[in-house]
Amino acid sequence: MEVVDFSSSYALEETTFALKKIGMKPTMAYLLYPFDVSVWISLVGAIVLSSVTILFLFGKRLSLSDIFLQLFSSVVRQPLQLGNEIQKMKIVFSAWLCFASVISLCYSASLLSFLTVPVLDLPIQNFRQLSQAVQAGTHQSFVLKGTSTIPFLLKSQEEHLVKLGKIMEFHKWYYNISQLIKGSHISARTVQIQSEMVFDLFYGAPDFKANVLVSKDHLAVWPMAMAVNKNFCCKLKLNRILSRLQSSGLYMKYLHDESIKILHGMSREAYVRNDNKQLNIHDLSGAIMLLFVGYSISIAALCVEIIYFHLRGKVKVSDCVRRHFFEK
Repeated sequence: MEVVDFSSSYALEETTFALKKIGMKPTMAYLLYPFDVSVWISLVGAIVLSSVTILFLFGKRLSLSDIFLQLFSSVVRQPLQLGNEIQKMKIVFSAWLCFASVISLCYSASLLSFLTVPVLDLPIQNFRQLSQAVQAGTHQSFVLKGTSTIPFLLKSQEEHLVKLGKIMEFHKWYYNISQLIKGSHISARTVQIQSEMVFDLFYGAPDFKANVLVSKDHLAVWPMAMAVNKNFCCKLKLNRILSRLQSSGLYMKYLHDESIKILHGMSREAYVRNDNKQLNIHDLSGAIMLLFVGYSISIAALCVEIIYFHLRGKVKVSDCVRRHFFEK
C-alpha cells in the first residue's frame, strides 16, 4: 500500500467453531470403559488359549469349562482351586497369576478414574467432521452476518469446506451481535463459527469452559496489527511497545478479565459449574445391574437343574416299573 503501513503483529485471528459439549456417557456400561474392544478381545483370547494349553498338559483330569472358570476367577482376584495339580506346574500358574494381577490392578485403577471423573461423548472436533454432520442434517452451522467466512468457504480448495459453505449460504445460517452475546446459536446440535479470540472473550471463563467446546482446528489464521500512516515517525517505538505488551501477557489478561465481567452479567442458567459430587445410585447402576443379571442367571440355572433332575427321576422310576412288570 502507498499510504497505509502496519505495525508488527500483536495477536492472531484464528477462525474456528464452538459447540456445547455432549452429555455424559450412560453409566450402565461404565464397567467396560477401562479397556477398549481390542483389549477385551485379547483378554478373552488369552483366557481361552491358556485354558486349552492347561487342558492339554493336564490331560482329561479336568474339563475345559472348569479350567476356564478358574482362570477367569483369578483375573477377578479369586483364588485358584485346582487342588494338587498346581504343584505340578508351578511355573505355568505363576506366570498366569502375574498376568492376572497386572490386568486386575490396571482395571481397578482405570475404573476408579472413570468413577471420579465424568466421561463425555466425543463431539465434533474439526471442520471435516462438521461438514459431514451438516450434510447429514444432524447439525447446523452459523456465522456472524457480514463476515467473509462463507465466501472463504466457497473459494476453498477443500471439497468438504465448499459443501459446508453452500449449505450455509442456501439456508442463510447467520446470526447478529445480540445473538452472539446471548449464546443462542451454540448447542449440542448448533455450531457457531467465529474467531477464537471472540470465543475466549465470551466463553473463556473457567465456568464456561466446562460447557462450551472450542475446536482446535482452524479454518484460517490472520495476524492482527495496527494500521499507521506510511510516514509515521514512531513505528519502531510502537512495535517495541506492542512486543512488550505481547510478551507480558497483558493482552490475554485483558481478555480474561472482560470474559469474567461478561460471565457475571449473564444468568446462572447460561453456564455450568463443575462442583464435586458424591457417588449416587445412578453412578453405581452398572454394578447393581450386573449383580442382578448374575443372580438371575444363577436362579435360572438352578431352576433348569431342578426340573431336569426331577424329570430324569421320573423317567428312572417309570423304567423300573416297566422292567418289574415285564419280569412278572
